[in-house]
Amino acid sequence: MLIVKWSTNLFLFLFLFISFFIENYILTFCLMSLILIIQVISNKDLNFRIISLFLFIYFFIPFLNISSYRGDISYETILLYCLSNILILIVLFCFSSFKKKDVKFIYVKNNVNVYVIALCHILVAYVLVFYLYISFGNILANQELRFYISPLIGYLIKSTIYIPLVFIVLKNRRSYFYKISFFILPLIPALLIGSRGTVIMVIFGLIIISFIMNSEKNNFLNTINLQYAKLKKTYVFSALFLSVSILYSIFYIRRMSSNIYVSSSELLKKYFDVSVPVVFIYMILPIYLNLRETVGIANQIITENLKLDTYIPMFFLELVTILPGKQPSPGILLGDLIGKSGDAGLTPGIIGGLFLDFGYFAIIFPALFILIVCWFYRRSLLNDKYKVLYALSLIQFFHIYHRGFLKIEYFISFLIIIVYLYLSGFFAIYNENTSRPLSIPS
Repeated sequence: MLIVKWSTNLFLFLFLFISFFIENYILTFCLMSLILIIQVISNKDLNFRIISLFLFIYFFIPFLNISSYRGDISYETILLYCLSNILILIVLFCFSSFKKKDVKFIYVKNNVNVYVIALCHILVAYVLVFYLYISFGNILANQELRFYISPLIGYLIKSTIYIPLVFIVLKNRRSYFYKISFFILPLIPALLIGSRGTVIMVIFGLIIISFIMNSEKNNFLNTINLQYAKLKKTYVFSALFLSVSILYSIFYIRRMSSNIYVSSSELLKKYFDVSVPVVFIYMILPIYLNLRETVGIANQIITENLKLDTYIPMFFLELVTILPGKQPSPGILLGDLIGKSGDAGLTPGIIGGLFLDFGYFAIIFPALFILIVCWFYRRSLLNDKYKVLYALSLIQFFHIYHRGFLKIEYFISFLIIIVYLYLSGFFAIYNENTSRPLSIPS
């Protein structure tokens, strides 16, 4: 079976490389999509499957030329995305072959101080949201207002979204009060200021941690998690439904209440192929437009070989926006260069964002980020501390892959998680102690 699997992969990769020389867009698109979806279906490594699924969605949907939105995608652009995907898959193939010995299982402790600090943290975020709504009005309904929020205040409000990633690994019996306080309330402040993407990513992070914990239930070292019920499919589908609801509702609310962005029906008339069923377009419209926007911008950067002269590389420029005074945002500078609607900056994706600074070497960097993600994943096996750090690194990779510029928020999120984890503390169950069962702290 293993020989057949490797033979299939080699066969498909060979044909993909042949398509590069032929420069046939449809053939390259189909082969790359097929390679990615095969990894999702057939590979047993959870990390490999998750990243392959993300790459498949990000490749298959926006590279469908079913609309004229942001123009047609050139072959050069799809080639760079394919090469980047291949490098990522090579890294994943290498890491998926590593095995870890069952030496010990590390848990995160329950610490009452963490509960108090988290509740205070959440309270501060709600106070700041209340202040913004008093000052600016209903930001959720009129999302152009969020671009006038101080970056520092925005980061403080969104900082609570990482709290659920820590509390899902704490070993206690979870009441409804616990679930509402530490899984739901921390996500709402970010939603109220229109930050839907990061909230959705955190929900995915919770699903990923739950999957890993569930897969380790039968490990002989895992004497605590054995007492928990198995992860139910209804929980996963509920989380996915919530994520999709957030994405679609905010997308349509934004378009209905905006004086800048055109409505969904006008988008269909202006950009989409009339032969494509309207129902299908409405089903994929929020996802398609978000991804097509990014790939379309990257396509313009690549085909026109755009460059911006800034005092530091564009990829790192976002890091200085929290400094005193008015600091340039890379998304705004890019929008000024190629044109934009409203006050929002542009998101060129990781290939487009890095191409501005490093040209064709941009294809290497996503694989380097995946190296970090894979390292965290290997450490996360039988280690609840690294489960949280792995989930965070993965969702931040998804975010930077879409956004294209490095944000201070990525570093702040790791700092928040590490502070919460070390305030909680850790304890371990070693191989030689597995005969003594432990009770769950109440």
